[in-house]
Amino acid sequence: PIVNPLSEKIIEDTLKPDGIRGLYLFREAGASASEKVEIEFKKVAASLRTKNQIFIQTGIKDVLEKKVANYFGIEEKILPTVEFLEMKGEELLRYKYEGELTEAGMKKFVEDCQSGKAKRFLKSEEEPTTNAGPVFKLVGKSFAKNVLENDLDIVVKFYAPWCSHCKELAPIYKTLAEKFALNKKLKFFEVDATKNDIEGHSVHSFPTIKLFPGNAKATPATFEADLTADGITKFIKEKCSNPLETPKENEDKKSD
Repeated sequence: PIVNPLSEKIIEDTLKPDGIRGLYLFREAGASASEKVEIEFKKVAASLRTKNQIFIQTGIKDVLEKKVANYFGIEEKILPTVEFLEMKGEELLRYKYEGELTEAGMKKFVEDCQSGKAKRFLKSEEEPTTNAGPVFKLVGKSFAKNVLENDLDIVVKFYAPWCSHCKELAPIYKTLAEKFALNKKLKFFEVDATKNDIEGHSVHSFPTIKLFPGNAKATPATFEADLTADGITKFIKEKCSNPLETPKENEDKKSD
């Protein structure tokens, strides 16, 4: 088809490394405004669709549609809206179209995305006015100063609010942050990856834990074992660059 409906296969093909580029039309099926845009969208697809560039139109109401809409922060009040997505290596690049939803406008948008003229969209929540530990809140716009621009070992949990595994991990992660609290060179953060984009660190599965060593911020370690307290503790001990007091050592000192 010239325009594809959303499917698991399309998501898989789009999100794999250097996968298929896609122009997505999020719309409300049956709404007059959306129907007009669908006609223009199909014209763009007819002229620009290739083997490696597809056009997808989707709602935001069924299970799969809602999952994708939640991930990208697409709400009903902004429909219809158009976005261009592509993977560069393992990094998901996202571009939001802000112009009129016409054939000419959308066609130029796609061409600008292809040529590198379009500006990448990076979403971010506002920085919290208060941010008490032991687990600190991280947002897109605070990532550099909190994670990269220091010599601390930084543990970051990327999560999605709807993810059941993330909910199970939350108390474990908080307890670990409390146990390691005496280590002034180690901090624990969490970021809602559905509301914040971190350039260079796209995450496609939740939860994901990364540790940014104080002496090697450009090469963070990703935790890939079972999400247990013991497993994460071992990971932290192995990957931290600063001297580290273990939870057991902390407890021994308190009892002396």
